[in-house]
Amino acid sequence: MARTTKNLLISNKEKKSFFGLKVSLCGILGLVIGFLIVFFLLEFYNPEAIVFDLKGESEIEVMVGTEYIDEGFEASIYKQDVTNNVLIEYMNSDLNYISNIDYNTIGVYYISYTIEKDTIKSRILRKVNVVPEPYVSDISIHFIETGNKYSGDCIYIKAGDTDILIDGGSKKESASHITEYLSNYVTDGILEYVIVSNMQSVSGFVGNELNPGIFDIYRCGTIIDFPKAASVTIDYELYLEKRDLQVTQKGAKRLTALDCYKEKKSGAKRRLEVAEGVFINFLYNYYYEYEFDPINGTEGDYSVCFMLEQANRNFLFTSNLSTLGEENLLKYNVIGEVDVLKAGNYGATTSTSEALLNVCNPSIVVIPCVAGDNDSTTVGTMKYPSQKMLDRVALYTDKIYVPSYRSSEASGYSLLNGNIVITSIKGDDITVTCSNNDILFKDSIWFTTNRTWNTKAN
Repeated sequence: MARTTKNLLISNKEKKSFFGLKVSLCGILGLVIGFLIVFFLLEFYNPEAIVFDLKGESEIEVMVGTEYIDEGFEASIYKQDVTNNVLIEYMNSDLNYISNIDYNTIGVYYISYTIEKDTIKSRILRKVNVVPEPYVSDISIHFIETGNKYSGDCIYIKAGDTDILIDGGSKKESASHITEYLSNYVTDGILEYVIVSNMQSVSGFVGNELNPGIFDIYRCGTIIDFPKAASVTIDYELYLEKRDLQVTQKGAKRLTALDCYKEKKSGAKRRLEVAEGVFINFLYNYYYEYEFDPINGTEGDYSVCFMLEQANRNFLFTSNLSTLGEENLLKYNVIGEVDVLKAGNYGATTSTSEALLNVCNPSIVVIPCVAGDNDSTTVGTMKYPSQKMLDRVALYTDKIYVPSYRSSEASGYSLLNGNIVITSIKGDDITVTCSNNDILFKDSIWFTTNRTWNTKAN
């Protein structure tokens, strides 16, 4: 009986050992199977094993009459290139197949890319919006001859139906001359935008008893002026009074160029659309926020600077920046080539630097000065426009225009080009038309008598 019990005990022990071995084998087998499943999933069902992506955007806009050049796609299965297996088809807005996209007809279309190999099939779509050619308003830029023997900026811009005035000349007596000129174009008595770029250009807005100021004659929609001034003059104080009356009594909005650049006030925009397809892009001027350098710069460094943009046309206005001001303008802004440059500070030696010209490479340069007028930055020892400034510009263009010059006439001045009007129809060809004559400055009698053309110019 005892032996039987012992055998039974041995038998139970063996069974437990066998059962444990069986469990261990099953566990190992489970791990192997699990590993194989994971390997299989990673190798054959890894999403990266199937690559089917568009190059470029999945939704694009194409101007009517312009064909989209397909940027293609990436297609691979299990890291094998299957580009040749991709079927490219076209659909209309209802996702019905068509033979091709009609780029001459405005509408929504799709490019269909289908990949199919073995049991794998996938399709992606690229949406193509054929849109109308954007409307671009016509513009005309009028460099107004201010009616006296003193240099001063006054520029009127007609953009579509929008009336824009930049600066008001340097003398109060200019007011009646400017408003008379504006009356030919501003028919509703409203200047939608007024930009006053620096303290030297406020006088025409003020006027006097015999010459009512621009602010007296016109209602202004938005007034954008310079954030800082180096000193306070009587004309500047009067300007502030009349400007504020435009705001409190006539409903104008007042902003600074810095407000526009930083867009921190209601209605302030760095890129301001003044007419359909026409924009004023306010540039950052370091001296909007910091004091000008009285040794290396001038008070003109506080000036408002902007780029007028129409389609692919660009017109740069730097007001009265000195060379140092221009250096900072280039440092803080991206400025490309321009069609028209308004020369800085009436053509002074200290403006329109080589650095600026090299970047903007202007086709046309307008110097809104009275040729022979004293350059105040050098205490009268130099006269506008300076020979050095002209030498620099001559390396880029000979299309230089100047309104007038000092003469022995009773008024103290005579006309060169007179009012200079630059017109661009929808961003196409630019034309220059002048009220007195269209002679280039280098071909004028004043120039040949008082200046020389740079022999290094082409």
